[in-house]
Amino acid sequence: MKIARIFAFGLGAVVAVLLILIALAFTSGIQTWAARKALASQPNMQGSIGSISAGLRHVEARSVKIESEGVILSLPALDAELPLIAAGLREEFQIKRLEAKGWTLDLRKAKSLALPNGEVVGNAPARPTVPSSDQSTVLVNAVAASLAPAFKDVFSLIRLPVDLALDHVTLEGDVLLPENSGYGASSLKVSLVGGGLASGKTGTFVINLSGATEDGGRLNVEGNLIAAMDSPRTFSRIGVKADAMARGPKFPEGATLKFDATAIRNPTGESYSVLISGPAKHLAEVKAELVSATSRISGTWKVDIRDTDLVPLLLGRVMPTFSATGEGKFETGTALKEVHGSGRLDASASRLEVFRPELAAVGAIMIAADFDVLQHGDSLRVERFDATATGQAPVLTVKALQPFEFNLASGELNVADPAQDLLAIALTGLPLAWARPFTGETEITGGNVTGEFAASAREGGLALRERTPLIIAGVSLKTAGTPILEAVDLTLNASADYSPLGWQAQIVELTFRSKGRMLLTLNAKAGRLSGDAAAIKATGTWSADLPGWTLQPFAAGNVALASGLAQGDFSANIDGNTSLQAKVALTNLVASSRETMPAVHGELRADLSAAGIVTFQLPLLFEQAGRKSDLLVAGTLANRPD
Repeated sequence: MKIARIFAFGLGAVVAVLLILIALAFTSGIQTWAARKALASQPNMQGSIGSISAGLRHVEARSVKIESEGVILSLPALDAELPLIAAGLREEFQIKRLEAKGWTLDLRKAKSLALPNGEVVGNAPARPTVPSSDQSTVLVNAVAASLAPAFKDVFSLIRLPVDLALDHVTLEGDVLLPENSGYGASSLKVSLVGGGLASGKTGTFVINLSGATEDGGRLNVEGNLIAAMDSPRTFSRIGVKADAMARGPKFPEGATLKFDATAIRNPTGESYSVLISGPAKHLAEVKAELVSATSRISGTWKVDIRDTDLVPLLLGRVMPTFSATGEGKFETGTALKEVHGSGRLDASASRLEVFRPELAAVGAIMIAADFDVLQHGDSLRVERFDATATGQAPVLTVKALQPFEFNLASGELNVADPAQDLLAIALTGLPLAWARPFTGETEITGGNVTGEFAASAREGGLALRERTPLIIAGVSLKTAGTPILEAVDLTLNASADYSPLGWQAQIVELTFRSKGRMLLTLNAKAGRLSGDAAAIKATGTWSADLPGWTLQPFAAGNVALASGLAQGDFSANIDGNTSLQAKVALTNLVASSRETMPAVHGELRADLSAAGIVTFQLPLLFEQAGRKSDLLVAGTLANRPD
């Protein structure tokens, strides 16, 4: 009996301790301390918690503030009703009520937040550089590698890790957007109210977004989200329908846009549809079917859209004038290792200076494309491609003359008929002003660029030859407003070859003419064998009419010659280091005063190390009336911090 009393006493003590621990566990102070400790253990997250209080069927959180990567969530209050024991022990989240009002999601200092104009807010981490020759392959492989393991189908992505039932939810708060971010509004009010979500039932949620645009207008988006569950953890249907309406100084009558997206799971796979509509027409439509047995997705796309159709989504932002119409088909696998797209697209755009002031020189541009392209692993196959760009007049056409396949990894090209041309490229009037956005303080003006080229298959690679020379008439050049060249006509005959063994480019003849004089002629070639250790080798010859160059603005009349010829040749070898050899001869030099000047011959040898140190030798020979003089210039050049 004594042992029994001792055992009973011990058991009672254990139960008492457990009851005390349970009571402490349900004490707000202990719960708040545990929550703060859990938050402090997160390396990429910081914040504060006012209080946490959890009972058997109720959870309260007060004055919660969490920051991560510049995103700040301020949550004054959150209340939830759910059985905690069932949630903790059986992973059953039977939420009767979930309510959070007055919260703020601050994105004004969010890091790496991509904007619609392509810029980045905050300090985005630097991206690793990739050699240009490998960028296409790396991009394709990176996208496929990142998406393939994650995507099997839509409904597997939204499969829940716990059993869920949600009777009612109310979320109301504000989203603060980055200033001068191009979003057109500084903040949005967001609300989501609804419920009825459970196994065998369809939940319905009402979504509302509203905000003031920067130009004094208003945007309002109202929609419904429906979600049907066929088990406590899986969905059989997801759909969103929303109406966006905007009203402002630029559209006082208001503008509307409708959005309808649905995903449905069926016995053979899944079906998807996305439809964006305006008041009078469908703007964009995508339909697709996933067959689970083959893991293939196929569908159709169609667009008929103008900039004015998107007013409700622009939030007052100024956009270029544009339009796009077209339709086609697509097919891919869930691993995204193969993508097949075909169709026709007609697009136009103007007022591109909205993006960059220099683009005003481009004016209006129209593009028409008809294509059938298949990407499979490293292979890119073109069945059909015909594109035309038009400004005030036809500018550029590119047409595939036969199907071809290009391996992005090996660089090998395969065609049906190697004896026939592969591509035809015609520059029918490319405005020189289109180069203005890329020249900085240098301003280039002149006539349109014209010329025709043809590409053909050669030794598993590509050969490019001109059908008609590349011609630019009346080129003038200014730097920071100072004239450099004036009224120079350029003519270029060139060719290029690429194969898995390497590449070679050749300037058959480049000429500069002005005011009836031949200013410059140049012949050159450069090439490189495949392999990382291979060097680039270049050779060439040139000649220049010196009196003609003295008439150009950069000479400013400081040199006056009645005659004179400069000519020479060069060769270069570029690997880790660069070596250059060049011969120069200045002959028949006669000043405008008819005074004969000495002829000058020079031979330059220079080496540039990988560290940026230049070592050179330049022996010069001056000759006049049988008399000769020698001069040797030699030295070393290096950059210093000062």
